[in-house]
Amino acid sequence: MEAASGRYQVHVASGILKELPDILRDDAPAHRYAVISDDRVAELYGGEVVEECRADGLEAELVSFPEGEASKNRTEWARLTDALLERGFGRDTVVVAVGGGVTGDLAGFVAATYLRGVPVVQVPTSLVAMIDASVGGKTGVDAPAGKNLVGAFHAPQVVVADPETIRTLPQAERAQGLAEAL
Repeated sequence: MEAASGRYQVHVASGILKELPDILRDDAPAHRYAVISDDRVAELYGGEVVEECRADGLEAELVSFPEGEASKNRTEWARLTDALLERGFGRDTVVVAVGGGVTGDLAGFVAATYLRGVPVVQVPTSLVAMIDASVGGKTGVDAPAGKNLVGAFHAPQVVVADPETIRTLPQAERAQGLAEAL
């Protein structure tokens, strides 16, 4: 895939989440991986991603934030950035955004600005994120004046979409994703 801010691979397959460590090693090599998810997705997939990475010899840590659009703000961006600094993540870090559109936007903006920019891997877990938010390299947060007013174009290093994650979404969110696709 190609975006204004770079070229990247997109992998889509059922069960591919289990192959994420190999994909990271091949397409987004790093000394450490900062896995960012909202609280709900962290329980469903974020912890699993960290465990899979560690079992495969990759150093990974989970950093989570409160679920929902209300967390897509500069305060939460600063908290996540400070958490990475406190944990000693360096320029040899890759941010792995595991979640829906809010996670992709927020974690992508963290990656775009952290130490003047580190790579990001998008791992969308909602249908809307798979078809929209994870591709194109648009990252950002909301401001009091409106949505997505503070951000950057920061193409992902790679996108890894596992359609099986859609099964954990409420029916209304699946329907919303299909409407967005149309």
